[in-house]
This record gives sequence, structure tokens and C-alpha cells, in this order.
Amino acid sequence: MTEIDPELERLEKAEQDAQGRYLRLESFHDVQVVEAARGLWASALCALEDYRAKSGPGGIP
Repeated sequence: MTEIDPELERLEKAEQDAQGRYLRLESFHDVQVVEAARGLWASALCALEDYRAKSGPGGIP
């Protein structure tokens, strides 16, 4: 059985929330708001990918 990694779960949720926020704001007319949302999503995705790379295939580092 695989051990649950709370940090990975937290990062996945943050990435999903940021993506959802970006997708909701994507058609918003204020370019700065859209760019900020895209930046948050990109940062969350980068943090998630970095954590996954450090933890390796086994999960928890």
C-alpha cells in the first residue's frame, strides 16, 4: 500500500485551484488580472513538478 504524502496532496490541490482560477478569469477583460492568474498557475505547477522530481517514483522523499 502506498503511503499518503500530505505535501504532494497540498501541492496538487493548489495547482488545481490555480488552474481553475485562471480558466474562470481567462475571458476577463483586464489583462493584468489574467496574467496574474496565469502566473500563479505556472508557479503552482512548477512547485508541483519540482516536488515530484525530488520525491522520485517512490513518492515521499
